[in-house]
Amino acid sequence: MRILIINFEYPPIGGGASPVCEQIASYLYQRGHSISVVTMAYGNLPAFEERNGIFIFRIESGRRQPNMSRMSEHLKYLYFARKFLLNHLTEHRYDVTHCHFFISSGILARWVWHRFKIPYIVTPHGSDLPGYNPDHFKLMHVFTPPVIRKIIANCQYIVSPSHFLKDLVTPFIRKNHNKLQVIPNGIVMPDHHEKEKKKIILSTGRLLRRKGFHTLVSAVKNQDLHYELHIAGDGPMKKELEQLATDSKTRIVFHGWLDNKSTEYKELLEEASIYCLVSKFENAPVSILEAMAHGCAIITSDGTGCAEMVGDSGIQVPAEDPLTLKIAINNLINDENSIGKLGKKAMKRVNEKFTWERISEEYEEILIRACQE
Repeated sequence: MRILIINFEYPPIGGGASPVCEQIASYLYQRGHSISVVTMAYGNLPAFEERNGIFIFRIESGRRQPNMSRMSEHLKYLYFARKFLLNHLTEHRYDVTHCHFFISSGILARWVWHRFKIPYIVTPHGSDLPGYNPDHFKLMHVFTPPVIRKIIANCQYIVSPSHFLKDLVTPFIRKNHNKLQVIPNGIVMPDHHEKEKKKIILSTGRLLRRKGFHTLVSAVKNQDLHYELHIAGDGPMKKELEQLATDSKTRIVFHGWLDNKSTEYKELLEEASIYCLVSKFENAPVSILEAMAHGCAIITSDGTGCAEMVGDSGIQVPAEDPLTLKIAINNLINDENSIGKLGKKAMKRVNEKFTWERISEEYEEILIRACQE
């Protein structure tokens, strides 16, 4: 197949959906398919690049941050990406489009279908749906529901990475609910060289209120756990979190935004004994899979996509409940055998259920069906 991928974020820019998109593209290329990606430009990144066999076209958008995008940038991206695709698709043929996010990528995919009759599938990631991320795109989502319904009406399939997100998509589907499928995100298993775990609790992601970093800081700050809490990420809550941590009895280290391919990020995963993410709303974060693959004991929030990924290989607590989280952390650090057992259980689960080899095969099957229908 000749596959056109439309996603406004693709490594080295973007959040969790960015490496997901790259891995799907990479494994589909390895399975013999031709892959082109249309994404946002940023900084000095080249307008065109061939990387590992994948053709990457970067479209001007005025993007100012590598890990966050704004509504004005999406509008600019839509305008210039449409102009680019009008010329590009006149000269190049594709069998199917895979777009990530309803907004803004889905708008482009639907236009491509309408103009060039190329079928498309959509993988939502959460922030493209109203109500999922009140910290971001709140104004934009006043206007998006009718747009999302139109994108869904014309797509061949919607592939949700979690049942949690599937439930948010379902109200937008007027008929043919069978087009909504669930395929989880995956992970490339690291090359395991035994490294001694340290007394580190790690949490990573965009510093947004729904991610629950304030809950985690509140849970550890009033006693010396004899562990360190390391937070890797950037976002609107950074200053508030730093202020909240100023009088913490447990040492708290803020690393800022780290590329998940960087040595510093990988070393944190290798050294952390416990990984904690207690989001109020969460789809299927790759960060959880990364921590599981590195043998961390997982503490996460129930009722979200995190809980689906972790299953019984980790500890689940309610979101926005620092007292319950504090008890869970204390119980775990007071029983080092449990930390090791949970870490091994997490590694086993991720290796059995979440490898990209398995998941890319599922995507390949659904893309082939989209071409044939």
